[in-house]
Amino acid sequence: MRYYSLSAFEKKAREKARKEASKKRKHEKELEKRRLAREKKAAKEKAKKEAERQKELEKNRRAREKERQKRQKEEQHKEEVLKRRELRTIETEKRKFAKMEEKKRLHQIELEEAAKKRRKERRHKKALENKAKRKKASDKRRQSRLAREERNRRNASRYYHEVVRPEKLRKRLEANDVYGRFLIAVAQDLVIKKKLRSKSWWNDAQEVYDKFVEENHTSVLCPVEEISTANKPTRKTQREIVLMKLVNPEVEDNIAVFRDEDGKAVTCKVNDDKWTLVKKEPWYVEEKFIIAGLNPTTDKKTAHWICENIVEKEVGTDVLKKVILWRNVLIVDWGEDFSIVIGKTNNTATNLYMCLFKKYENAGGIIFFGYLHSQFVLEWIEKIKEKTGWNNVIRGKRTYLLKSSREDEEMVNSIPTTSKSTAPTDGNVSSGIE
Repeated sequence: MRYYSLSAFEKKAREKARKEASKKRKHEKELEKRRLAREKKAAKEKAKKEAERQKELEKNRRAREKERQKRQKEEQHKEEVLKRRELRTIETEKRKFAKMEEKKRLHQIELEEAAKKRRKERRHKKALENKAKRKKASDKRRQSRLAREERNRRNASRYYHEVVRPEKLRKRLEANDVYGRFLIAVAQDLVIKKKLRSKSWWNDAQEVYDKFVEENHTSVLCPVEEISTANKPTRKTQREIVLMKLVNPEVEDNIAVFRDEDGKAVTCKVNDDKWTLVKKEPWYVEEKFIIAGLNPTTDKKTAHWICENIVEKEVGTDVLKKVILWRNVLIVDWGEDFSIVIGKTNNTATNLYMCLFKKYENAGGIIFFGYLHSQFVLEWIEKIKEKTGWNNVIRGKRTYLLKSSREDEEMVNSIPTTSKSTAPTDGNVSSGIE
């Protein structure tokens, strides 16, 4: 490549041409810029006009829609008004029709009531006539019956006094029966509390007396031996069934001699000189116990109920029941749960235990563990607390110490238990009971 040197003129010409070309390019750029600005401005104005036109169109459309909705609402309102008018007309017609029907119904009811009243009056009149007829016939029958009964009474009285009574008296005299007045009653602590029966012949009185004694002694399982009253200590009571005879105090005395439990002669005298004591036997009343979970005042249970619903329940199955005594509490435990029976005193609970022991001594599935050993008292008190929610009390105001006493140690050996030979060995038997 070769380089040539240029003259000054050429350099000026080239420089001038370059400047003119540059000036020309700048002018063209300026023209292009102006043209673009004009086009942009025209486009903006066009878009603005188009937006205004669209806005105007939307405004007109909304106005037309609003007008259309207004016309539609007016038409709906007119239709609703027409419907309401039609409904009012229909309702009015219905009310008129219902009113007419109600009037007809009331008129029919009045007619039925009038007919019923007439029928009732006719029946009443007929009933009065029939009643008068029946009364007349009844009076006639009654007069005939009274006359017949009077005739029969006279004949029967004559027959009784002439045939029946002498035969009865002959039989009683042959049986060495004694005529008099005999009273069978129940006495508590030597005071007559209840009269059971009164007889006129000695054999009848003795038969009824023996029947009462046998039924009482066979039906009572656990008799009452102690009673307690308000604000007074518990005391022993004695109930007896007595057979008394009415005597003449001028001829006979009312002193009777009996044998007590030790065989000693005891003199008994009634404070009324007209009566004397002939026989007496113990009279038993069933003791009642409190069952944990039942009302202690109104829902006490007897020994028979305890046997049927606690001791004998599920006996014969795989359930093994254990009977435990502690003070005035009897516990029947069968592993999963236990029942609590509470007596008035320690002696009452002991009597219940002895009755159950005599009844179920040879029964299978029931073990009598006797009196609770002192070292297991705390354990059972905790179980009772957990089951009943009692707070260090066994029953009511009777609060028991949580330690053993000399009385408890003595009771351990005095209460009978099931013999080891007859007691079944089972995993359910607690090792904490002796």
